Amino acid sequence: MKDLTIVIPTYNRQALLDKCLESFISKIDSNIEVIVIDNNSEDETSQVAAKYKNFDNFVYHKNPQNVGGGRSVFIGFMIAKSDNIMFMGDDDKLEISYINEVLNISKNNDYGMISFYENENLEEIKQFTKGDIAVSNCFMRSGVLPGLVINRKYMDLAKIPLNEIIYPQVFSAIHVSLNADMFLVSSASKIVKIDYFSNFNIEDRSADRPGDYGVFERIFYIRENYKMNLVSKSVYYSNLKALFIWSKNVWKLKNSFESQKAYSFYKELIRSREVVRNRHFLKLYFMDTIIREDVSYLLKFKYFFSTFYYLIFSKEIRR
Repeated sequence: MKDLTIVIPTYNRQALLDKCLESFISKIDSNIEVIVIDNNSEDETSQVAAKYKNFDNFVYHKNPQNVGGGRSVFIGFMIAKSDNIMFMGDDDKLEISYINEVLNISKNNDYGMISFYENENLEEIKQFTKGDIAVSNCFMRSGVLPGLVINRKYMDLAKIPLNEIIYPQVFSAIHVSLNADMFLVSSASKIVKIDYFSNFNIEDRSADRPGDYGVFERIFYIRENYKMNLVSKSVYYSNLKALFIWSKNVWKLKNSFESQKAYSFYKELIRSREVVRNRHFLKLYFMDTIIREDVSYLLKFKYFFSTFYYLIFSKEIRR
């Protein structure tokens, strides 16, 4: 068994993948495995991978067909030679200091999930007890795939909803945090630099991504755990509120309130009864839109009509 496996899903981004691998692979020892999951790329990704074949710890796996990002992540779960599995994007930069922190935590603690955050004044490791406390703290962090470490010992791979999952890190983080403690590594320096090599601002990505940005998946998982009495009512509702606050920031990034992207995002959210009938959601979105002077009367009417319609006809949360 390896001490750690770093899984990097990729698709048609040969140059970025090369820079990502080059930034750290020569600094790690043979007890750390690196797996590139190529989702059937059509560019020269395989030639990039060939450059690193002499590293004993490097594995290149090419899917015979494009199976989607979610399934590629879970392929990494299945073929890893370590139970400690870290995920990275193919355009992210990984600092060796973070790898060392992860190794230290995994060797000395029975953990479910490890993630990180930047803090200008603080260098510390926070531990959150499994169950309510861990789930409550992992819920919003789970949307960040780079640097996320999952302990496979606490993953029931048979329960993975492969046909429906888009954001696998959300399911994985909540799943393991119910059964083992969560750790957050705080650092004054950027130990995982997201989109470092592509210089692609995360806010730009939020504005351009279609659909609901994984909001429904998060609501579904936390709701199902609440229904099974795995998390408390207070954790369930506090996480919903936090999710609505976060999703409103995504909504605002979609150019402006006049933007069709913002309205489309709003309509995706209110199709669920769990969302549109939540008072925190209505306060954050609907009331704010109606009272804004920079929103046209026509668009206000569209928001009002859509909200009223789904308040009556919304369905149970979609999976």
